[in-house]
Amino acid sequence: MSWFRSSQRKPRESEPSEAPPRTGGAKPDEDAAEAAGLEPLSPPAIEAEPESGRDSPRGGANAPLDFFSLDPLDDDWGPDEEEEEEEEEEEARPAKTPSRRGGGRSRERGPRASAAGGGLGDKPLAELHALAREAGIERYRLLRRPELIARLEEAGAGARTSAPREKAPPPARRDGSRERGERGERGGRRRGGRGRGGRDSRDSRDSRQASEPRGRRGREAPREASPAAREDEQPEAAPERLEGLLEVMADGFGFLRVEAPLRSDRDPHLSRDQVERFGLRAGDRVAAMARAPRRSERNPSVIEILEVNGQPAAEDPERPEDFSGLAALPPAERLPLSNSSAGVRMLEVVTPLGKGQRALVEGPGGAGATRLLHDIASGLSESPVHVVAAVIDARPEELWAWQSSGSELFATTAEDAPADQVRGAVLALERSKRLVEEGAEVVLIVDSLTRLARAYGLAGTRGGTEGDSGVHEAKRLFAAARRTDRGSLTIVAAARSDGTAAADDELREALAQIANVELRLDSVLADAGLFPAIDVGSSRTRGEDALIDPDERARLDALRGPARALEGEEAWRYLAEQLEE
Repeated sequence: MSWFRSSQRKPRESEPSEAPPRTGGAKPDEDAAEAAGLEPLSPPAIEAEPESGRDSPRGGANAPLDFFSLDPLDDDWGPDEEEEEEEEEEEARPAKTPSRRGGGRSRERGPRASAAGGGLGDKPLAELHALAREAGIERYRLLRRPELIARLEEAGAGARTSAPREKAPPPARRDGSRERGERGERGGRRRGGRGRGGRDSRDSRDSRQASEPRGRRGREAPREASPAAREDEQPEAAPERLEGLLEVMADGFGFLRVEAPLRSDRDPHLSRDQVERFGLRAGDRVAAMARAPRRSERNPSVIEILEVNGQPAAEDPERPEDFSGLAALPPAERLPLSNSSAGVRMLEVVTPLGKGQRALVEGPGGAGATRLLHDIASGLSESPVHVVAAVIDARPEELWAWQSSGSELFATTAEDAPADQVRGAVLALERSKRLVEEGAEVVLIVDSLTRLARAYGLAGTRGGTEGDSGVHEAKRLFAAARRTDRGSLTIVAAARSDGTAAADDELREALAQIANVELRLDSVLADAGLFPAIDVGSSRTRGEDALIDPDERARLDALRGPARALEGEEAWRYLAEQLEE
């Protein structure tokens, strides 16, 4: 039981010691302590009992030792001296302040603040970050508070705030020996590091934790800043001006399609509040200032709306009535087509086109429907009519011809997804509606409604087959043409007549019910190399009397009467000869 100490006071130097001298060799515990480089534990000093059992309650010197009277944590100095030293240390110790919650634990303010130096320990974290930014410390947001304070001291930031406070000297013992930390260190080695004096003081421990890296204490060292964190530290790019067509989503927010009708990462995002406050509608051409996307964003965001359809943007504007609320009037004015090509001249004789009509160009594949539509767009380029072309699932070589037609083009190719092809047609229609609301005369050319219905079916079904929804959506787009009291929307669309699918037959029947101009192409004439391969006998315009005056009507009847009496190629050649004359 060598680890016990006597609970009784040890004799002072002036008092004679009654403890019997130590005899015998070193104990096994002491040999092990010496081999480990530690000071062996001294056996407890036990006062000798009187020899006479008459004076001792235990009955003599050979009485058994009372272990309950021993203090295992007794130090090597007397209890009176220890109490006096603790009182002195209590007086020199900094005052404790109660915690915020009141009661319970209390915290020291003195040691940690003095270890920080320069008053940095009393500053909030925001001021420490500001000082670190001025001092040029990199990745200061990833440092803990002690590490940040140590780095600021090394950079001299503490000297600019206030002079560092000197650490108070430790209390001195009465006998002039070293400070308690050194004595406790010696006692800690003697007691295996369990003594009170063996623990480091709070000041030295805080300063060591603030200066040494985390890896020395067995914890993971600070990692490198992630690329996202480095992006946050970099300055944000300046806003840029972007312009595009507005596409409004089902939830009310929208995107400005810079490369309409296709999507891109440059399309800025508009919130639902911005769309409502500025009275924006799908198809509006909007110019805005947009900031660069941040870490969790994919697209830029609009921070300021500058123009809407060429006019300065304003909150709660007085916009004209929506297209759906405009009254549909019958066609009463003819489209001003120029006679620049043979196809347009024959079209003017066989099927005159009026403003607000729904013209259906129906024919088999390879009959020249795309070429005829391109000639119509070119014939309107010199007129005040605004031409919008929606080309769906086109061949790449066809795009060049459409780009040279002078129309506002919404083109998608076979490489684009069906959803993008549908988006192109919808944007073209919405753009045309917005122009009509402003009082413009618009002609929308669609090539073709058959491919649009298939794109709707592929985008709306999991199986990848055409469905009824495609036919309905294509019919609804075609039915939007009308003449109003503000402007007119004329739609000239192509559809294939040789489709073998049931949806193709259903689409032809649905379109024929609402079309007021039917222009049919003949594959036999196309195979013979005749263009435009118009079937003179079966093509006609409903209500053409409202489009032409009586004198012109008599001239057209003189041309069309003999031609319709003939059939096929003979009728076409007769009409072509009359037009050349």
